[in-house]
Amino acid sequence: MKYLNKISLFVFTLLFISINLYSDVIPNKLRIKLKYDTEQYQKWVKNNNIASASEFQLYLGEYEINPFIKKEVLNIVDKKISKQENTQLRAANKKRSGLEAIFEISYNSNMDPILASKKIEKLTFIEYAEPIYTREFFYTPNDTMFTEQYYIFNTEAHLAWDVLKAKNITDTVVIGIVDTGVDIDHPDLTNLHKNIGELGIDSQGNDKSANGIDDDENGYIDDWFGWDFVAGDLGLEEDNMPLPGHSHGTHCAGICAATHDNFGGIAGTAINVKYYPIKIGYDDRNSKSVSNQYKGILYAGISGCDIMNCSWGGGGYSKAEQEIINAVTDMGCLVIAASGNDGSDMEFYPASYDNVYSVAASDAYDGIAYFSNYNYSVDVAAPGRQILSTIANDRYALWSGTSMAAPVAAGIAAMIKLKDPSVSPVEIGETMKAT
Repeated sequence: MKYLNKISLFVFTLLFISINLYSDVIPNKLRIKLKYDTEQYQKWVKNNNIASASEFQLYLGEYEINPFIKKEVLNIVDKKISKQENTQLRAANKKRSGLEAIFEISYNSNMDPILASKKIEKLTFIEYAEPIYTREFFYTPNDTMFTEQYYIFNTEAHLAWDVLKAKNITDTVVIGIVDTGVDIDHPDLTNLHKNIGELGIDSQGNDKSANGIDDDENGYIDDWFGWDFVAGDLGLEEDNMPLPGHSHGTHCAGICAATHDNFGGIAGTAINVKYYPIKIGYDDRNSKSVSNQYKGILYAGISGCDIMNCSWGGGGYSKAEQEIINAVTDMGCLVIAASGNDGSDMEFYPASYDNVYSVAASDAYDGIAYFSNYNYSVDVAAPGRQILSTIANDRYALWSGTSMAAPVAAGIAAMIKLKDPSVSPVEIGETMKAT
């Protein structure tokens, strides 16, 4: 179920990149899930998720099939979910998350993906078939500078700092920044989370962070501070350097996780928090496009992120994407997403998926920002106009949008998790709405 049936006005914020009001799809590609207990599914699993189905050729012509999620990642997902209590997996008495039955297919016929998915879905061994919808950042930077962070006081985040310090809490919460990468050398972004499984010296005396070996066996080589999922779409190998081409992700990271008490710059919404960069946005500063974003979301989950910030989205509902969200939630990670910047009541995804905490944007006077989307899937509003935060090359800027509201909410969520580490993602969301 969604976190809320109607919008609740809880003062928070977000920056988004303006988005198309229509649901665009990627041409010549589909995402398909096989039904369990079918011959085709058994062949798929037996052949290590490498298979073909002659029935597809009638509609699609020549085609290529690839798993949606690679095997190493699936194994980690299932292990992490099995350790959690009261998950959907346990409730269904299943041993697998179900993600292993999903694959992507590329084809060369001229058939429209929406029509092709409807035809493929009629096959008896198919649970669902769907087009792959495009997603974009909601990004509207401006160059006006102010010297105060009003969003800290509107949300009363500073009062939470006092509570946590009084309790002498020294634990940390990790926020996954699924975005354009982060400038980890910014002097106000020293709270970088590092993957200890890829740090230190291996048995051969080599540095694990650069030895070309998947030391922690999570499916990603040398991912000591995150992963770049964009390179694969550029004809390059994905790599372990999620550094920014433009500053959208750096701005979001600063809002929730900028360093405190360093005699300069800004203070992040949360204390005792670390950020983990996961790059899904292209380096071109004029590009709004995202790539492999749901693989990035799943990666944040298997990497142990407690909270995840997604300041991007698009139209069109996807069952496969909802399954990714469910799996990440079952791993104990709260997904927070921006509601969109079109000033409309249309739904955007991932913000409108079940188990996602959707954040609209408010202004300095706690009114809804003129650009913010609003609909019944929105859970709260947070400050999203004129938000001061970090950008690349040691600089700061004021940006506006729902993209800024989401990391404010992510910072608040992180402090709720700090106060009570046992709370579930749903309980964190309900606490923010109720208080």
